[in-house]
Amino acid sequence: MDTLAPIFLQSISESGITLSVEDGRIVARPARLLTDAQRTIIREHKQDIITLLTTDTGTDSQPTPLPLFDNPLHAELHAAGYLVQSDTGEAEAQLSRFVSLLLLEQNGTWRLLRCRWKPDERMAAEERVISEHKAYEQAVARACGYLQWTRQKAGERS
Repeated sequence: MDTLAPIFLQSISESGITLSVEDGRIVARPARLLTDAQRTIIREHKQDIITLLTTDTGTDSQPTPLPLFDNPLHAELHAAGYLVQSDTGEAEAQLSRFVSLLLLEQNGTWRLLRCRWKPDERMAAEERVISEHKAYEQAVARACGYLQWTRQKAGERS
């Protein structure tokens, strides 16, 4: 792997994935973009990859700080008012005490759900699918637009 590791790291970077070393572990952000083949290579060549990643920084005890949202789409969701899990892209926006919007991926499809919660319940009492998209970019655009529309409607009622 000695000669292939830099090429592998370049291909990972071109895939939009950032690798870093934290507490002796390789961390990928966003992890959801890793393929099974890439995960296998990382597992099989962990020490070579750690050596390459830490050679530039000189240490593996201090991870390279990453921006809060290294994906511009995550930043867009955050700016719209969503709480975003930056490693998965899943997001939640609370509309009221018991109603929230969830953007999540299920079986390769991004779904925007409107959920109504009962007090002291962990599961949603009611879920309504607002939209479904194969492309994350389309799902983010719809999620941002829907949140803006619902807030605008709520403002008209007050």
